[in-house]
This record gives sequence, C-alpha cells and structure tokens, in this order.
Amino acid sequence: MLFGIDTSHHNGEMDYARARGEGVAFMVNKATEGTTFVDTTCSRRVAAARAAGLVVGVYHWLHQADPVGQVHHFLDTVGSVRGLLVQLDWEHEIGFADASPSTARTWVNMFRAETGNHPVLIYNPGWFWRDYLGSPGGLSDLGPLWESHYVTGSGTLGGLAARVPASWWNGHDGWTRAKMLQYTDDATVAGVGKIDGNMFDGTYGELVVLSGGMTPSESVRRDEDMISGQLAKGEQAVVPMYDFDDGRVQHLALTAGLLGDGGPAVLRFVEHSWKTPGWRGEHAVDVPDGAFVNLTLQEDTDIVTLQRLDEADGVVGWVLAYDTK
Repeated sequence: MLFGIDTSHHNGEMDYARARGEGVAFMVNKATEGTTFVDTTCSRRVAAARAAGLVVGVYHWLHQADPVGQVHHFLDTVGSVRGLLVQLDWEHEIGFADASPSTARTWVNMFRAETGNHPVLIYNPGWFWRDYLGSPGGLSDLGPLWESHYVTGSGTLGGLAARVPASWWNGHDGWTRAKMLQYTDDATVAGVGKIDGNMFDGTYGELVVLSGGMTPSESVRRDEDMISGQLAKGEQAVVPMYDFDDGRVQHLALTAGLLGDGGPAVLRFVEHSWKTPGWRGEHAVDVPDGAFVNLTLQEDTDIVTLQRLDEADGVVGWVLAYDTK
C-alpha cells in the first residue's frame, strides 16, 4: 500500500519534501469543476510536489451539463496529462444536479479520445452510487475505482490506515475491488497539516503506470524511432506506447546489456491496457549482450514496463526500437 493526499484551494500551503519524508507517495490536486471553475493553486502545487519526488495528479469535479465542454475545460486548464494521475470526481454536491452515468461515460470517452486513452481513476463512492444514483450497473469499464469510507478521529496516515477494515476495499457494481481508498479527512501530515488521506492498492511502478508517466529515477530518452534508458538493479521503466505522431506502436525490438564491461540482462516485459485492467501480457526476456529480441504488441497495449530481474552489479542500458501503424 502507498499513502497519498488529495488537495484543493481549501488547503493551505504545504511542504511536499517534508510530506514525502512522512511517507506520502502521491498527491492529487483539484484542477477544474464544471465548465468554468479553475483551482488556481493546481499548477504550482503539481510542480512543487513533482519537484519533491511525489507522483502527482489532478482531478475534475463532474457536473451534469455539457460533459464534452467539461473535458475541453479540464484539458485547456491542465495541458498535457502525460505523467499525471487523473481522477474524475463523481459525487454528490449540494445545490447541483448529480451527474448521471451517461454524463460520466461521455466525459470519460471524450477524455480518452483527446488523450490517446490516458487512464482515469473514477471517484464514485459506494454511498453515492447507492443513495444518489440508485445503484446503476455497467460502470466498471470507466476506469479503476476510487472508493471512500472514513475512520473516526485524527492521526497519522499510517495510524489511521491501521484501523481500516478489509471490507472497505470491496467494490460495487462490476468493480470487485477499489484501487484507491480515501479513508480520512482528518489526517495529520508534517509539512501539510490536516488533510484527506488516501491509500493506493499497488506498487510504486503500478502507480506510475496509472499516471502514464515514466519512472523518475531513470533517464528515458525518445528519439525518432527508438526509446532508450538505464536501469539499476531492481528498477522499472514505464514507457507509454501511445501519443506517437504517426500512430500507435505495433512492433518492438528490445536490446539491453550491462554498461561498462558488458554482459547479458534479464528483463520482465509487461504490456498494460486501460480498457482491460490488469496484466495484458507478461514474460521474462533474456537479452544476450548486443542482441535484439523482437516483440509484437497486442492491439490495445497502452503502456509497457521493463523491470530488471538480473542480480548483476552495475547499470543496464536498454533500447526499444519501434515501428508504428
């Protein structure tokens, strides 16, 4: 589990480096609401949190009217979403009509079309789904579920998390399990103060995958027809396979080897798809030093991850040569 916070203009100034030292791995800040509202704290907070080493994200509070216009407003405000967790905040707001399932689906479909299938986390708490929407079906393909149940009292992120029952991770509709859980609105975090606390059910690499970004601990370079980078022992690279000027990637040729004296590398190559949550394809690839291994991607692959499995000392350099369709 990884701890994170969600923030907005209602929160004061924050020291994200101290928060990271307290165990905060990610931060998601409000960006927009409806077709007009902009959270003016968003851009500087995202930049500051990213500089402190957090995985960062933004969210849009969904209204009922004009979902297409809401997507354009959101994207006009945040710009590129590469490297950002994106949350659609779909919940009850006093004084506004609750957004319908059709509105949410239109928003998600338009957002995916505009961003090349960038993933969306769906904040749709069970209490809202049941009490305000009337328990509709057919929602789970919108994206991973962000659930909410609050423990009572205040405390640290870890202390409050220890009181969360396992049943709170249960999903609803077709979601069998939540990927994110907001479990308090009264956590105390050094450098932040009182804040909403969240847990992510997964690894750091999986969190980066959901941001559509690349692992910040490595240097990844994209040239005209290849992507390259380096991996220390145990590290993982997260490489998007969409948003190419001339189409989606279809074929890859992978080579890797120990830098310096040379030597073979062993990498785990995994394909991911937003439309089909979970692993799309996973296999260990033994790469002889200097040789290329040919790989064909499945039709709807959006992200590939390369994780180093060998135990050799030193740094592995890797290159993915690709062609598109």
